[in-house]
Amino acid sequence: MLANNVVGDRFTIDGDYVGNNGTIELDTYLGDDSSPTDRVIINGSTSGQSYLVINNLGGTGAETREGIKVIEVNGDSSGEFIQQGRVVGGAYEYYLHKNGMNNQDGDWYLRSQLPVVTPEDPDPTPDPDPEPENINRPEPGSYMFNHMAANSLFLMRLHDRMGETQYTDALTGEQKVTSLWLRQVGGHNRSRDSSGQLKNQGNRYVAQMGAMLLSGVPMV
Repeated sequence: MLANNVVGDRFTIDGDYVGNNGTIELDTYLGDDSSPTDRVIINGSTSGQSYLVINNLGGTGAETREGIKVIEVNGDSSGEFIQQGRVVGGAYEYYLHKNGMNNQDGDWYLRSQLPVVTPEDPDPTPDPDPEPENINRPEPGSYMFNHMAANSLFLMRLHDRMGETQYTDALTGEQKVTSLWLRQVGGHNRSRDSSGQLKNQGNRYVAQMGAMLLSGVPMV
């Protein structure tokens, strides 16, 4: 439904909508609140349950406030729309939210924020609603660790890694350069991003052995 690799389609229902576990598929450019998107407009009330699939057509993600409106309900909004599958753009993860940030309009939005659950407060005056936090997708944490590994992946020669190693001859006491070497390295890495959402840790161990079989100086 509306998924044709073109953003900006509108599908209008002049009447009530009853969901029966069907699926609605929309194309969206995932970015900030002003991002272009397909939209379903219901000029009536909603009931039942439906699933929503979002196709990102090139959006690189951004922080949202109100969100990207994908379903507009101009009546009683009792129906339930459930996000099916992940919705990701760039470094951001999007979730389907009902209602605007400051009003109960019954419309449905995509926001790069987790749905906020306001706990029941026994006090006469409830606390203010918590400020929503934009959500980063988890993959960038792996990208950072992969980049760290790639920096040392192709250090194959002893000279690339640490230069010449010397040993002391037990008989003469002279410092000599060995042609046979063994290298063992281990490490533990931890990292986290500035938002505190992405945390990574890893262990590594490397064992390498080699020998210089032939060396020479080019003749001039």
